[in-house]
Amino acid sequence: MNAVLPYKRGFIVFAGGRFAYSFDNDHRLLARKEMQNLTSLFAITDSTLMLIQNGIIDIYDANLNLLQKGLFTEIHSRVSCLEFYNNYILAGTIGEGLFLYDKDYRYIGKLSSRSNIIYSLKVSGNYLFIGSNVGLSKLPVAGFPNIRNTEEKVIFNGECKEEGILAYNDDTILVTSSKGLFIINTKEEDFNFTKPVLTLQSLQFKNHEGRLASDMTDII
Repeated sequence: MNAVLPYKRGFIVFAGGRFAYSFDNDHRLLARKEMQNLTSLFAITDSTLMLIQNGIIDIYDANLNLLQKGLFTEIHSRVSCLEFYNNYILAGTIGEGLFLYDKDYRYIGKLSSRSNIIYSLKVSGNYLFIGSNVGLSKLPVAGFPNIRNTEEKVIFNGECKEEGILAYNDDTILVTSSKGLFIINTKEEDFNFTKPVLTLQSLQFKNHEGRLASDMTDII
C-alpha cells in the first residue's frame, strides 16, 4: 500500500504503485483505476478528488471518473498542500511558493511568502499559517486575498513537516517540525514560546548502555 486518502464520502487507496481504489465509508469498493504515475492525492469536496500524475492535475469523482483535466497549469513544481478558504484555493508548492485560485480552479495570482518551499497550510482563527523549510509563519486573512508579504510574522524557525499543520479544534493547531511538536492557540496575537511541547530527543529511547534502542522521530 502506497497511500491512503480519507475524505468525507470514503477513502482512496493507492496500492502496488499501480492501482487506485475508491471505497465508501462502509468499505464497499466503488471503483478501481490504473494510475501508474500517480504521485499525489487531495480531497477537494465531499465527493471530488484531485489526483496528480506526472505533474498533470486532474479532478475525479468518487467513482474515479474524470471530471476536469489539466488544471493549475501555472504550477511547474510539485504541489505539496492545499487549503480552502471562503471561495479560494491556496496551493503550496515545493519550489515556486504559494498560488491562489478561485473555487472554479481559475488562476488569480501568487501570494508572497518568505520561502518558495511550502510544506503545509492552514487557515485558523484570523490567520493563514504557513509551514515551510524555514519555519512557521502567519498572515492575517483580513482583506484576503489582498494580503502583503510585509504582514507575514514568524512564529518559529526550523523546517516544518509536509502536511504537518493539523487542526485540533476551532482555535488550536498542531504543528510538527524539525524542532518537535508545537501546540498553538490561534486566537493568540503574539507567540512568545521558543520550545516545542514534544522534542525529537524525547522520542529517542536508549537502553541501559546508553545506546539508541528505539527511535520514533520519523513519526513527526
